[in-house]
Amino acid sequence: MLTKTSSVLAPRGHTAAWSLDGTRLAFLNNGDVWVMNADGAGTRALTQGPHYDLGLSWSPDGKWIVAREALIDLVDAQAGGFLRLGYTSGYLGATWKPR
Repeated sequence: MLTKTSSVLAPRGHTAAWSLDGTRLAFLNNGDVWVMNADGAGTRALTQGPHYDLGLSWSPDGKWIVAREALIDLVDAQAGGFLRLGYTSGYLGATWKPR
């Protein structure tokens, strides 16, 4: 059973993260970013490659999700697709910083 914590371990060891308002869960499935409502409805893929594996972090307004691998992308939490922010040579997580 999933609970509304800031980060959870999804099935098969994939990373997942709750939106700050607790209404949606973002998770990685076969390297793609997926979202679903807290009640399990509305499951859908937001990306189809590149493949992420290092973590997810919601923006404070719930409009974007930071997704990490050897690159850092902003994933549109509503429409899907991504905006490439850059590349990294390490395996550090990415997260939002409050103003």
